[in-house]
Amino acid sequence: MLSAMSDGTAPILTYYAQRPYIQSQADGGVLITIPSRRTFFGYALKFAVSCCIHPYLYALIPLFFTAGVLIYFRYNKPSPRAIIRITRALLTIEEYSDTSLGTLTAKHTWPTQEVAELRANRYGRGLYFRIAGKVNLDLLTDIPDDWRPEMDAAIAQTLQHFQSAGNSA
Repeated sequence: MLSAMSDGTAPILTYYAQRPYIQSQADGGVLITIPSRRTFFGYALKFAVSCCIHPYLYALIPLFFTAGVLIYFRYNKPSPRAIIRITRALLTIEEYSDTSLGTLTAKHTWPTQEVAELRANRYGRGLYFRIAGKVNLDLLTDIPDDWRPEMDAAIAQTLQHFQSAGNSA
């Protein structure tokens, strides 16, 4: 299920969500929570393989796998894959690692009026982000392709609303 936060922060998706959660904000902004696709099996397998730095250790893979499962269940943080928050003043993107225990890996913040493009990438996976003359990034390239259209529609509508309001002021 979904546990929403009363203070406007991103909800924590407490199940394997099938779609991003898009929430309109009071100021006309949008909050997009992209669910994590991290699993205990994936983490434990990655952990076991990374522990086997020498062929003599291959016999210990079941032990390392079990240790990986225990570490995952003890230290995993229930965090989404990413949170995109667009307000009148700022665009904030928080990315959490989907290959580790859910730690915050990057937080980007830019003024909304400077954003030239934030849309689904036409030539690759993920989102294309551009601030003219400063930043040109491909973001969240590991999200499924079928999630991009609804995120793209919400982002485009919000940015257009704020940028047209900023130009008329």
